[in-house]
Amino acid sequence: MQRFTWLFAALILCLAAPLLAQAQPVPPPDAAILEGAADTSQRDLHWAPCPETAAVECAALTLPVDYEKPRGATFELAVVRAKALNPAGRIGTLFVHPGAHASGVRFVLNGASDPSVTRVRQRFDIVSLDPRGAGRTRPLACNFSLPPFTGGDDAALQAFFDDRAQRFAAQCLDEDRAFVLSISGNNFARDIEQFRRALGERQLSFLMISNSGPVGAVYASLYPKRVRAMLLDSPVGPDFRDYNIERPAEQAAAKDFALQRVGQICARTPSCPLHTTGVVAAFDTVRERLLAQPVTAPDGSLFTAGMFSNAIGFALSIESQWPLVVVALTNALAENYALFAQVPGPPAPGDGFTARFCNDYGTRRAAADYQPIIEALGATYKRFTGASGLAFPVSNCMAWPAADPPRIRNLQRELKTPILLLGSEFDTDAPFPWTKRMATALGMDDTVVRYAGGGHVLANRSDLPCITSIIDAYLFDLRLPAAGTICPAAPFGAP
Repeated sequence: MQRFTWLFAALILCLAAPLLAQAQPVPPPDAAILEGAADTSQRDLHWAPCPETAAVECAALTLPVDYEKPRGATFELAVVRAKALNPAGRIGTLFVHPGAHASGVRFVLNGASDPSVTRVRQRFDIVSLDPRGAGRTRPLACNFSLPPFTGGDDAALQAFFDDRAQRFAAQCLDEDRAFVLSISGNNFARDIEQFRRALGERQLSFLMISNSGPVGAVYASLYPKRVRAMLLDSPVGPDFRDYNIERPAEQAAAKDFALQRVGQICARTPSCPLHTTGVVAAFDTVRERLLAQPVTAPDGSLFTAGMFSNAIGFALSIESQWPLVVVALTNALAENYALFAQVPGPPAPGDGFTARFCNDYGTRRAAADYQPIIEALGATYKRFTGASGLAFPVSNCMAWPAADPPRIRNLQRELKTPILLLGSEFDTDAPFPWTKRMATALGMDDTVVRYAGGGHVLANRSDLPCITSIIDAYLFDLRLPAAGTICPAAPFGAP
């Protein structure tokens, strides 16, 4: 595992699922939003040492639930700051967020003394926040009570998922409809802007990871003059029209792509234990065996084909674990599954995350419409997904109110320093085409750095000097790499 645990924790959270919808042109903010922004910007932050450590400061910022009703209901936004270690050389403030709908406060608390952070923290105050409905910012708990899945023919499946969709939306929105509907990427960006005003900073620099990448893109689209520099690491794409179908299908294809790449490397490495058998062939053999007969673990639980695919898919998202994938498959061929108990799975996403992806993505579909599509996708990408695995997240948002799609636009002529984007060719969670699509949406096609290896999230990779030097030059000196830069892949080492 990577020893830089602060970003590794973010990686696990990002695995739960990225979220973003169709990019749309950004209209000018209306007068009500501007009035609310001016009002909230005058509120002071009262910093105090965080309960966990005196080395990091915590505070709360009172903001309106609805920026069009600035004098209406409010909530407390939890924020955090780790001050620059070299005040004399301080450049400014760097806003970071790990992606998913994760706690930025915990992200900074856990990483404040990590070497990959302190390198940047020498010259930046590091700040973040807990987005609406997550962490310490009014965490959302929908208290779902949903019917169990019963299966059946097409008509029964359609009736089940249509009914589930209605129950899902009603039970979550009943918690606090106005607040739940405010949990969006657009409001996340607006909240960052209010935080900047409260900090008294003329501009911010950004490191936005995975699913927070689109939030950074929205911020730059709304407030381009407030961006000193912005680094989008392994961002989710900007333009999903059918998010809960396209995203898992494209991720399943990316996992298959990474598995094939591990197979290529193994076939060219005589010492690889699957050099002759083949990595993909081993995967398929073990999966078919488990489909026919799950394995009973020592504790009496069953290890199924789905659990096997999830474990391999998770390990493929961490490039340093690719050799472990080979060892685990080699052992599994011999019916030894002990290694799989050591592969952590992603935690279930919080309800704040669920509300955000329903608010952000624009498709509302009845089960009869999407059932044939997910069945076809489940058959096409069967190694790492299936029809039922696609149907449940689609039904989560079927009966949700209209979406507030993220406002992302071309900024080529508006930013003094272009946005820098990083992506891995064999990223299983944010496939490299997503990075390229985000770059095109922002007008930043010439500032994409391609990493020729795999894994999700690059900013924490101390084994990649090419990536580290590019990040440092950009954040410290605003120097961009040459157009079309490709960083070489790390060696295929020991697990």
